[in-house]
Amino acid sequence: MNEKVDNFMKYISVYCKYGETTIVPYKTFEECKNIKVDVNEEENDKKMDEEARKITFLWSTDILPLSRYQIILKKGVNESKWKLKMEKICQRTIMDFKSNSLAKILTIIDFEMVKSIQPSELLFYDGSKESESKCPTLSQLKSKNNCLKNYISYEISKNRNSIYKFLKISKKLLLLENYNSLNSILNGIRTHKLNFKELDSVSKVFDKCKTYFQIRQLLDICFQKKSFFIPPLEIILKDIEDSNRNKNSLIASKRFCKLIEFLIIVQNQKFVKKINKKTEHFILNKMFVSRFYSAKRKKICSKKYEGSYFLFI
Repeated sequence: MNEKVDNFMKYISVYCKYGETTIVPYKTFEECKNIKVDVNEEENDKKMDEEARKITFLWSTDILPLSRYQIILKKGVNESKWKLKMEKICQRTIMDFKSNSLAKILTIIDFEMVKSIQPSELLFYDGSKESESKCPTLSQLKSKNNCLKNYISYEISKNRNSIYKFLKISKKLLLLENYNSLNSILNGIRTHKLNFKELDSVSKVFDKCKTYFQIRQLLDICFQKKSFFIPPLEIILKDIEDSNRNKNSLIASKRFCKLIEFLIIVQNQKFVKKINKKTEHFILNKMFVSRFYSAKRKKICSKKYEGSYFLFI
């Protein structure tokens, strides 16, 4: 590789959630020596594997919404039957489910959660931990997004080819205009180093929603058409926080009013899709068992593969 190409590759820019993302070449082993890793990766993976083998029939709704199976189980009718169904579903893998079905379920989950946001939450939330206790739906949605990101990261670490499965799901989410789950999948993918082939595949899928401003434009178009869409939670929280912290800001007030109008539209919408209970419980369970997985870590001291790069925000 000549000097110009080498210098260029050091700072090649790709896509990101809000702004530019830089692809940084692997550091040498000597450089890695001085970098502190917060999480013991082997111990973390071992705990995650143990957690994945456990069967949790009911979890706290502070973490995730209950699946249809769990709602039926809570009624106490034929408990053994529904527990057996859950056990069988938990033994399956992401590859056993169609990408289209998974995208629909993720969209139904997001839609139902956004629809459940209470007006009072828009007044209380200001970004602080204290305000989150007064905003149960926003907190639950935030937890769900984090669990999904962790699951994506964990699954890719166990099965590298699953990255292409998640890209297929992302394509379906784009068609459904569910930018919230789409953003969580991207956040999970970017916790891993990507080779050129993977990077090219990821860039193609997220080409039209690679910056904060592009997402804003897409949402404006959806809003004007009054078509179905789900914005990233980060944008919802940002608009609420900006409005509550900057009450004299005209821009913040306009965005807050638009958010109110969006939520009113959502309240009156019905997402007419047949719910596959098996798929729903599978993906929610995978999110739950991944809740403690440290998706932020970067395996910077692992083997150096030629043509592999880290994806950083």
